[in-house]
Amino acid sequence: MTRISKLSIALFIFLSMNREFSFFGFDLRFMLAFLFMVSIIIDIKSFVNTRLGWNPFYTPLFLYYAAISVSCFGWIRNGLPIDSTAFFNLLVVHGLNLLFLVVIMLYSQIVTKRFVGMAILFSGLVLALSEVLVYLGFDISVFLSSPEVRVIQEGGEHFNAFGEHFRVSGFAEDPNYACFFNLLTILFAGIMYKERKILCVAAGIMNAIAVLLSFSRTIILASVFACIILLIIKLLPKYRFILLQFIPLVILTGVVLLPYLSRYLHIDILQTVLTRFELWENARDLFARSPIVGNGLTAFRSYNAVVNYGWYVHCHNTFWSALSESGVLAFLPLCAAYLVAIKKSANHFKLLILEFAFLLFSINFDATYLQVLPIVLVLIPVTYISSKSNAVL
Repeated sequence: MTRISKLSIALFIFLSMNREFSFFGFDLRFMLAFLFMVSIIIDIKSFVNTRLGWNPFYTPLFLYYAAISVSCFGWIRNGLPIDSTAFFNLLVVHGLNLLFLVVIMLYSQIVTKRFVGMAILFSGLVLALSEVLVYLGFDISVFLSSPEVRVIQEGGEHFNAFGEHFRVSGFAEDPNYACFFNLLTILFAGIMYKERKILCVAAGIMNAIAVLLSFSRTIILASVFACIILLIIKLLPKYRFILLQFIPLVILTGVVLLPYLSRYLHIDILQTVLTRFELWENARDLFARSPIVGNGLTAFRSYNAVVNYGWYVHCHNTFWSALSESGVLAFLPLCAAYLVAIKKSANHFKLLILEFAFLLFSINFDATYLQVLPIVLVLIPVTYISSKSNAVL
């Protein structure tokens, strides 16, 4: 049973970072769902008796997914056209995330630092390899979920670190996500170095190269800002815990105000920035229709397509995606999940860099439909704070 549970967790981490990987056309998410259900059913006694495995740390995300379920009833009255394929795909993602939370809650005793670190390093190594192969011109379509998956992004304002007019994403599908996963792997290469030197060096070098190919300015700046924030906190140890609560709250407050202040900011450096503000303003308008329970999963995409000439796209902001689609009922526990993750990581400097970087990443991208969300906000901090030894950190 332990093997099945470990396999399901490791596979979840792998598919979270290699989002479009498939085994010769087979969607591994079906296998993942099966493994999760087997793990839960076999340990059903612990699942029923939540006192055996329940940890309050999981509560915010459980409430968040409950609110998402309620928000689906918004489709009854929102009057928007629904894309059933996109809606179903997002249901699958949220369903897998929820099952993942249940499994790591039930089998928390087997989710060790070494296990999680190794899964991330292996997954990141495969992702980086896919990016390098794409850059070198190799066809990796046999391992893609669809031949239409974007493994490279060309034109526009997209340049890699070598000045070439494209960015590479490989199995991650989007270069911004790829860059975040590359940096996540580099971080864990540093964390795990004493235990697995050769693997860490290989993963670190490959993902450093991959960062130059995916080269997301947003992710790189977010990581730099996260380091600056934590440097300030480290220089003011007397106010450490106050700042760890105050700074994230200020950031989240700023996120909520962004669509209302965008017209006064006059940021016109990049077209992508202006586009983001337009999307966030549309999310604000949709939120006003149903502020408490929201309008339903994928409702923003449908609304944006109606008001923006058929452009069916996600919100590019985690928190406004939650507000517009699932209302305040989802927004509050989602914010709580970020705050709790930061608080629980307070004594681990490297994990704090990750949590703050992910918070800043979530402002410019929609992490609500990514599997990496429960990994960063629950699995990693729970795993590392559960150990009394902080040697590898």
